[in-house]
Amino acid sequence: MKPLSGSGARGLMLESMKTFGVDSFVGRLSCIFQGSTDTTFYILAVYFGSIGIRYTRHALACGLLADLVGVIAAIAICYIFFRSSLNLLSYWAISPISLISLIRQIS
Repeated sequence: MKPLSGSGARGLMLESMKTFGVDSFVGRLSCIFQGSTDTTFYILAVYFGSIGIRYTRHALACGLLADLVGVIAAIAICYIFFRSSLNLLSYWAISPISLISLIRQIS
């Protein structure tokens, strides 16, 4: 949704957080999606239109390809850090919650 509409993507992110929770896998994944892609069509229309470029040639394909790479990277990052079976932090026998509680106890 993000390449088409930034506000629509934000609405979907907020709805997924209301449905599944902020700390759920879906909530975290939607946050990473929100930060890893951009509104491609808005950028093409506004920036190319402001300097008078009429034929964008390969810019649309490159922008959509970059969005696809961003989505794939977001899924991979979310699986690496937030999926319990692939959680890298569990390999070091420390979780983010226990790390935060450890820092609170020290300070």
